[in-house]
Amino acid sequence: MNTKSHTNNYSEAHQYLPYLIFCIEGAISLFYLGGFIALAVFLAHQKLCAGSTCMASQADAVFAALTYVLWAASATFRGIEISEFGKSVELTDEMNEKIVEEV
Repeated sequence: MNTKSHTNNYSEAHQYLPYLIFCIEGAISLFYLGGFIALAVFLAHQKLCAGSTCMASQADAVFAALTYVLWAASATFRGIEISEFGKSVELTDEMNEKIVEEV
C-alpha cells in the first residue's frame, strides 16, 4: 500500500474543509433567518396571545433574531478568512516562483 498517495488524498480533501464549514454556517444562518421570521409572523397573527406563554414566545423570537445575527456574522468572518487565505496562498506561490527564478 502506497502511504504517500494516501497522504496526498487526505491533504487534497483537507484543503476544501474551510469552504465546507462556510457553506454549513451559511445554511444554518438561513435556517435561523427563516425560523425567527416564521415565528414572528405566527405570533403577530395570534388574536388571543396573552400571558406568560405568549411573552416567552415573543422573547424566543427576539433571541432567535439575535442568534441569526451571530450566525450570519460567523459566516461572514469565515468568508473573509477564506478569501484572505486564498490571497496568501497566491502570494506564496508567486514568491516561490521568484525564488526559483533567482536560483
